[in-house]
Amino acid sequence: MTAADRLREVIEQADRHALVELLAPLDEETRAGLAPIAGSAFVDAKRRHDELLYGHVPDSSDLAEAGTWFDRMITAALAWLGTGDIAEFPPPREYGHSKWYERFDFERAFNTEELHRILLDRQPPWLTELAALFVTDYHWDEAWQLVLDGALPRPTCEAYLLGMADHAAWGPRPSLPDMVLRDPALLTVDLPALLDLPDGVPRIVRRDMVVGTSSGRHTWLPVLNAHFPPGHSIRDRILDQLLDLLTGDLSGRDAARLHKFLDKLAPTADELSARRRALFALVAHRVPGVVSYSIRVLARLGRANLIPPAELIDAVEPALLASAKSTATTALAIVASALRHDPRVQRRALERFATAVAHPNSEVQLAAIEAVTPQLVAHPDIAAHLNELLPELSTTAGQRLRAALPHQPTAEPPAPAADLDDLIRQAETFPPEVAHACGLDAAVEAVRQGGEPPAVQVRPRAAASAAAVRPVSGVDELIGVLLRVVDGRGGIVDLERALDGLASIGPRWPNDFGRRVGPLVARVNQHFERDAPDWGEWPSGDMCLLVASWIQPERGAGPAHPLTKPGTWLTGRIREVALGLGDPDPQPLLALPTDQRGWIDATVLVKRASAAGGTIKRPIDTAVALARLTPSGRATALHQAADLPGALGRAIRAALGGDDDRSALPDVVAGVIGWLRGDAHEGLPYLLGAAERDEAPYKTSQELAIEVNEQLMGMPPVADADGVLTMDFSDLPAYQEMRAAYAYEHVQRYAPDWAATLWPGDHRWLWRNNATTAAALRLLLDPHEPVPPEALVAAIRWVGREKPEERTLAADIIVQTIGDARVTSTELAHALHTTIESTTTVTSARLVTLLRETAAASVLHRAAVRAALIDMLPTWLGRLADQQRYGPLALLDEVCAIDGTPITHPKTRALLETLTSGRSKSATITRRLLDRGPAADHIRSDASAWPADALAAALTARIERAEH
Repeated sequence: MTAADRLREVIEQADRHALVELLAPLDEETRAGLAPIAGSAFVDAKRRHDELLYGHVPDSSDLAEAGTWFDRMITAALAWLGTGDIAEFPPPREYGHSKWYERFDFERAFNTEELHRILLDRQPPWLTELAALFVTDYHWDEAWQLVLDGALPRPTCEAYLLGMADHAAWGPRPSLPDMVLRDPALLTVDLPALLDLPDGVPRIVRRDMVVGTSSGRHTWLPVLNAHFPPGHSIRDRILDQLLDLLTGDLSGRDAARLHKFLDKLAPTADELSARRRALFALVAHRVPGVVSYSIRVLARLGRANLIPPAELIDAVEPALLASAKSTATTALAIVASALRHDPRVQRRALERFATAVAHPNSEVQLAAIEAVTPQLVAHPDIAAHLNELLPELSTTAGQRLRAALPHQPTAEPPAPAADLDDLIRQAETFPPEVAHACGLDAAVEAVRQGGEPPAVQVRPRAAASAAAVRPVSGVDELIGVLLRVVDGRGGIVDLERALDGLASIGPRWPNDFGRRVGPLVARVNQHFERDAPDWGEWPSGDMCLLVASWIQPERGAGPAHPLTKPGTWLTGRIREVALGLGDPDPQPLLALPTDQRGWIDATVLVKRASAAGGTIKRPIDTAVALARLTPSGRATALHQAADLPGALGRAIRAALGGDDDRSALPDVVAGVIGWLRGDAHEGLPYLLGAAERDEAPYKTSQELAIEVNEQLMGMPPVADADGVLTMDFSDLPAYQEMRAAYAYEHVQRYAPDWAATLWPGDHRWLWRNNATTAAALRLLLDPHEPVPPEALVAAIRWVGREKPEERTLAADIIVQTIGDARVTSTELAHALHTTIESTTTVTSARLVTLLRETAAASVLHRAAVRAALIDMLPTWLGRLADQQRYGPLALLDEVCAIDGTPITHPKTRALLETLTSGRSKSATITRRLLDRGPAADHIRSDASAWPADALAAALTARIERAEH
């Protein structure tokens, strides 16, 4: 057999080991003769592979055959690298070029073990040029292996050095320590040259932290700590560069990487002291994390007395007003410690204490006042300055400072109480039915008794300002919408318009349909290649299958699924569209919303039904359309629907309030009509089928992961076959639940958002789990959205989220719902009880922040937070350790101090009396709470005490509802 025939055979068999053996003894002339065979084989294999995957929607046999051709393609690429010239290989092209994937697929051969042997055996003259490609991509270690084996001289270019920082030890084996053992020049030659580059240290840090956060191990830090002890010149260079980088204009994420890396280098106190000027520069950094890091290090050096007190006091001044409370209090402690070390700096220290008194956080204010108080008599100018700050301080801090000032100023008289009588008279002018609907009658009665009015019960309605939803205008727009939908980038309106567009256009394709739909086919094929879905697995998969059925109507649709949960309502609706794609007379859907919230204008639905005829062709679509009817305008629409024929006409009239017979209607349509008319049914709207996750309270995957970690704490490790200690937790019930929760949350991609618009008149089911809550939480900002207990708990739990904007949303919702009278202190207290008792993902500190931000919104919000706190404080404190109780107690002290309200709730007062012993901050603040009495005659001294201005605000909120 000739070498050419043998090469063809090896490529066809995709035998890479045999290819290495075939090429090893060949000279360059023989290799050059085989190069056309290898190149042609690569092109043919790639073409056949792409035809199977991208030429149509592939089935399982296509996928299997494409895998065979892929192996041949990689083997042919290796053969081409072992026989051809670099100038003949597929050239690099810009992303998006029609032949971009040719080079991409060719470079997949770079990931194989056989390539190194082929290049080492051959050592072509263009090997240096190929290695230059390696070091700028993810194949740096292949170039390093060639250097190590003597095939290449050690590169000195910037690309090689930065590639070492990024890609050394890209996989777990060999590890970087192993590489250093084999090649010490990595540290003695390459690393010093890398440190000369401006981006050298940042690349090392990014590479180390990426690995550390994803797999739990570090790449560079163990090597640097093992080879460069304190005093080594390389270590000194790295420390200096890290501190210099921290002074730059950084994002919070980059700054965190740098100072965490610096921490793990474990610099000694002497090393840090020698660099104190750099640390001083970090104190005024704009990134809070950098300021916190520098203050933490300076506190360490101050305790060791390695920095002169005068220098230290001057250096930390910017941090005394840092946004982070812990940073400011640590800076304050540094000043106090410096003063103890050197009494000669007293004046400087007092000036810094006075600076900290102006901090916006009440705890920092209190700490600064405690520090400055002993010296105020000797420094009247500082006392005068602090007196000027009194109006800007929190009530508690202001009271403390007034008591500490040598000449206590007279407190400002309280503002006059709101005129409740005028508001009551205004409320009584509304018609009784309006007053009752808006909660005015109950509010007036409560205000007359001096107590908080009850919450207003609201019903959802369509937003007057919501943008109208229009159907797609043709094939091109439909394809654009479908591209967003199948990629998971589309919103609810996109999904609705896509379904309606497919139902409306059906098989009516333009002549150049194949060209227009090509990008959509390629995108759907990518989804099928990654994870071929079955009907009903998840909504985005169903949409891919729906697109495939549109292009190939003979594919049909999957089996019917019972309507047992929100997701299967969507699956059923998609299936109805798929079944009608071959209809020569396609009809639009009835259920396309007319606004963004999912409502359908009743008169618009009557017009659609008139155009559709009298037959109910799509029962689920009809049921969804009826469920979306706006509450307003139904009487007018019922009159317009008088002549609608057939079952569809009867259904619409019955849904609008008519007395038409419902007995012969499809069950799903009749069920929705009964729900609209208030007939007895099984519960929430989706229980027209059956409940989803109804058997137990839902736990998020995040909460279950915490449970898994807690259970693992008591499990001993087990040695595997290689003697490695491992922990097998796959049988843990919490782990299995966690996997199921992850899967459930993953497949929700469209279902929760869409189902929030499916039953716009009843959203209670959305608050049952984390996946649907994420999609629906912003609904609570609408003053006409009901706030059931589950919704309020869901909003409070949102403060446990990592992103600041998500936590801000939680605060916005609580502020909004109290301000528009949907939530009172009663509902807030119950929700806080539930949150504290049922979750481990919301910390006490986050709850304190949420309630403090809520209380700051207005006098009404402050009174609601105070009353809720007094009610639920025993539950909260009962779950906290001693040192964690200060935050809730300080918050309660603050809101009570402003209104001058005592604690008279028996259970709460009894608990507080058990916490008064000792000299801790919690004990001190508890004694102050118990000693507080009423501050003014207009405030009652019982547990229901409400300031007159808070009552006025509560009544005003209900009057505004009545006016609208």
